[in-house]
Amino acid sequence: MVVMSAGLAVSAIAAEVRSPWLALGAAIVLGAAYGIAVVSGLLELQRLARPDELAGLTGVYYALAYVGFLVPSLLAVLSGFAGYPVLLGCLVLLALGGTAVIARHSRAHLPAERVPA
Repeated sequence: MVVMSAGLAVSAIAAEVRSPWLALGAAIVLGAAYGIAVVSGLLELQRLARPDELAGLTGVYYALAYVGFLVPSLLAVLSGFAGYPVLLGCLVLLALGGTAVIARHSRAHLPAERVPA
């Protein structure tokens, strides 16, 4: 989520200054963040799901993950109300909020640590 927040911040700056090179950098960071998010989400799902739930929940996870590809369309619709730098700035705030929630609750349901015998 930190990488996602950073990528969104760079994209907001790129939209403000209209720099294609900065936008390219933002795209690379956001692509890395997407990859990290997908893998870490699948690992969490694997850790939390019962074996008989894993296949179905993985399908739901992928469906929800792909809904994120609609964000550019949503931004295009909302661009009549605010510019892209503002909209991307709002996404930065959402990502930082998600980061705070994850940081606060990330250790709540970890398996018990095994003590070597």
